[in-house]
Amino acid sequence: MSKMSTFCTSALIAILAAIACATGAVAKDGYRVLYFFQGGDDGYTATPGLVIGKNGYLYGTTSQGGGSGCFGGGCGTVYQLSPSGEETILHRFTGIPDGFYPGAGLIADGAGNFYGTTEFGGQSGCQSNLGCGTLFKLAPDQTESVLFAFQYQGNPDSGLAGDKHGNLFGVISKAYGAVGCGGIGCGAVFELLHGAKYKVLHDFTGENDAATPEGNLVANSDGNFFGTSYEGGSGTNCSSEFGGCGTVYKMTPDGTVTILHNFQGGKDGAHPYGPVVFDGAGNLYGTTEYGGSGKDCGYGCGTVFKISQSGKETVLYAFKNPKDGYAPRWSPVLDDAGNLYGTTLLGGSSCADTGCGTVFRLSPDGAKTTLHIIHDASSEGFAPVGLVRDKKGNLFGTLLGGGPHQTYGGVFEIKAQN
Repeated sequence: MSKMSTFCTSALIAILAAIACATGAVAKDGYRVLYFFQGGDDGYTATPGLVIGKNGYLYGTTSQGGGSGCFGGGCGTVYQLSPSGEETILHRFTGIPDGFYPGAGLIADGAGNFYGTTEFGGQSGCQSNLGCGTLFKLAPDQTESVLFAFQYQGNPDSGLAGDKHGNLFGVISKAYGAVGCGGIGCGAVFELLHGAKYKVLHDFTGENDAATPEGNLVANSDGNFFGTSYEGGSGTNCSSEFGGCGTVYKMTPDGTVTILHNFQGGKDGAHPYGPVVFDGAGNLYGTTEYGGSGKDCGYGCGTVFKISQSGKETVLYAFKNPKDGYAPRWSPVLDDAGNLYGTTLLGGSSCADTGCGTVFRLSPDGAKTTLHIIHDASSEGFAPVGLVRDKKGNLFGTLLGGGPHQTYGGVFEIKAQN
């Protein structure tokens, strides 16, 4: 994890600890919390990456909870959430050999199967002998199977992408055994052919390539994949453990990687964490957690960017200060009119000094509208991330913290405004 990411995580923990329990605030602007995780059997610590099913239900993972295993906190869950907020646990992870700590959300195929990763579990080994992580499949009948158990290749902590042939693709932020980045490897892109054969498609090498890929891969109609790296590249105007301010890259199915953009820090932006999203013309949109022209946010309050297929970057919006929004950590979603919708982990007003997060809309002309500011962590949650949008225009996302228990997180909705 980079120094930037460590700083942000430390800030979240400090703020959560400082917020006193309060009575629930009234939801505003169509915002409501669908579900707050309670810990224990129902799971806790929600991860970004919700899937909307054909039935309108939401599907996601919690990185912990679901039982008493894995040091007493539970090994994580896969859950279903109804439109009314009723939760059903579809799978509780059990550690080795099953899986432990799903750090990202799910993808689904046309047959109703879900696929994801766990950072630990599988075979023994890796950090503290907790297992090196897994790729798993969850069938419609809730039968879970481990498709692949990592063996010192690294601990996967991002989600997956799939192609029309049923192959799965993903990234590892630290590729153990590879050169570079202090001897722990700079990250890698992998493929799982037909749920059986594992292959490393590309090993990142650091400053001249990329390092620490965190964002999920996204495929376009041509079968090429696009992703982001939190570090690496040629940028120098940022603080980075392994050098560089991050990149956006393109990868062909055979593993050939082309860097589309090297973030330079400052006004250009620094450290993209989440995936990118496409428009109809093939342009890419995403966020950087830091950088931009904003003040009072340390290394900048973050940006929303656009990158053409030729690699030309345009900063669509730079967050001005903590009140405006701070640390957009996941990709925005796009509607048919070209509006972008996203979240900031921090920022807004009230709810501790740096704010508990915001939800925003960015119009095609760059005008920003704040859809919701979280004012109370106990009743509204904390640190919104990972929006998805349904056909009616309703937005859904996860909360990394907050609720009656302060740290367990939840799932929220913002109703479309007619």
